[in-house]
Amino acid sequence: MPDFGRVIVGGYGPRDAEVVLLGQSPGREEEQQGQPFVGPAGRYVQACFEEAGYDWSRVYRTNVFRRRLLATSPEVIRRHVDRERENVARELRALRRMRLLVCVGNEALYCATGLWGIRSHHGRVLKPELLGLDAVCLCVVHPAFVLRDGGKESLWHRKLVDALRLGQNLLARKSYALSRS
Repeated sequence: MPDFGRVIVGGYGPRDAEVVLLGQSPGREEEQQGQPFVGPAGRYVQACFEEAGYDWSRVYRTNVFRRRLLATSPEVIRRHVDRERENVARELRALRRMRLLVCVGNEALYCATGLWGIRSHHGRVLKPELLGLDAVCLCVVHPAFVLRDGGKESLWHRKLVDALRLGQNLLARKSYALSRS
């Protein structure tokens, strides 16, 4: 079985965005519509961003992988992320006004920081050292996880929205307090 689907889905949003959402890979609906974060998890994370006070139309959205990830082994996935990291860095460095990188899920967290275990890093603010960006990385659980856990009725929903509010507060400040990795 191949590790990736066939359809390529690139990043989407304003090139002058201060906030970038980095996910894992496109899903079925993203493949059909040609945009990231338009499927069920994307619509849910959009609602969470808006609940936290963001203007969704001002968020640039992209993924570590341009094609749907079919591999499930963490070792294989990390190896693929290592291969994609420079492409992700190149895309994000072109967004010169970016100040906040919201990494959703293990793959985005690993791509930006080299860390794995998103639940234990949820809500942390780290430097995306592996991408060489002049921004901070806010780590949050993947919206699909929250949907599986009960969606808006889940404790994780509140944790996700609270973490996104932290990101809003960081944007309002000039300096950031980074968590220790």
